[in-house]
Amino acid sequence: MYTEIRTSFKTLYDASGRTFPRERTIHELYALNQKFMKLHPDFLGFKVIMAVYRGYELDHLKDIVEVFKKLHQALPHFLVGFDLVGQEDKGKPLYSLLPVLRDLPPTARLFLHGGETNWFGASTDINLLDALLMNTTRIGHGYALAKHPILLNAVKSRRIAVELSPISNQVLHLVCDLRNHPGSQFFALDVPVVICNDDPGFWNAKGLSYDFYYAIMSLAPNNAGLRLLKTLVWNSVRYSTLTEEEQTRAFKILELSWSRFIDDVLEGSVF
Repeated sequence: MYTEIRTSFKTLYDASGRTFPRERTIHELYALNQKFMKLHPDFLGFKVIMAVYRGYELDHLKDIVEVFKKLHQALPHFLVGFDLVGQEDKGKPLYSLLPVLRDLPPTARLFLHGGETNWFGASTDINLLDALLMNTTRIGHGYALAKHPILLNAVKSRRIAVELSPISNQVLHLVCDLRNHPGSQFFALDVPVVICNDDPGFWNAKGLSYDFYYAIMSLAPNNAGLRLLKTLVWNSVRYSTLTEEEQTRAFKILELSWSRFIDDVLEGSVF
């Protein structure tokens, strides 16, 4: 019904080999989004977060930010934010990229990866502190957050959602047994959490069902049940960039869909 996608806007090309600039790409995406919403009234559309490789040199990142500013100015409610992606241990820490990030327009939100590491006290998990200081809207992964109780409390009190990607964390060997995933602590401490899939194309994951399944079966308490599942689904809207009016509509659609789902469960046609 709604999604927020990260993309780097790689160059598109057609069958004849012609290439198209980022401006063309985002306007094509916007047109597709508008068309699909008209055909499907319950679809609330999608919004885009520009995701840029954190290992680029500062001059190159500055050029990309200039492109982002133009695209965001043209479609501010569609291209809603900016993120830096790539392996944190091998990339630049967030504080070193501050000269670039400072130049982002004030209407653009940050959705920063932080703490995707098993290390403790390295620059990678210090990205969590920098993400909070930069007023990030959500934190990508936040795997190391459990090792920093002060930051964890700040995330909780400021209601900054942590984007959990359990399958990615397992595939990339941050955790073997998902029952040991720090997301379990986040659930126990009522830290805001949303379920995401990180690079799903690499392991042929379709949609979010797989990550939701592992979150419920491995990270959640044994007695969590449908109540936690509903909370996670609602969090997807609650911590999105949808406007208040859009969220109100989304919750109405969700409530109807959830009621149908519960009816199917009671009838035995699910599970």
